[in-house]
Amino acid sequence: MFFRTARSLERNIEEKRIKLQEAQNQNNDNHQEVVKIRHQLDTDLRELQKLLKTVAVKQSKINIKPI
Repeated sequence: MFFRTARSLERNIEEKRIKLQEAQNQNNDNHQEVVKIRHQLDTDLRELQKLLKTVAVKQSKINIKPI
């Protein structure tokens, strides 16, 4: 579940980065769109960070000893 969510977030982030680059390459007429895309990108990045922290905590609770 975590990995599926992480992949989905990663895909969304990459798509938004591309949209952001395209909007920035155009004139400043799209300023509102750039701000909107940045906000969405920040939100997805924060969600991905929370997910990664959750995974890290769960992995640290499972004490796996090497064979």
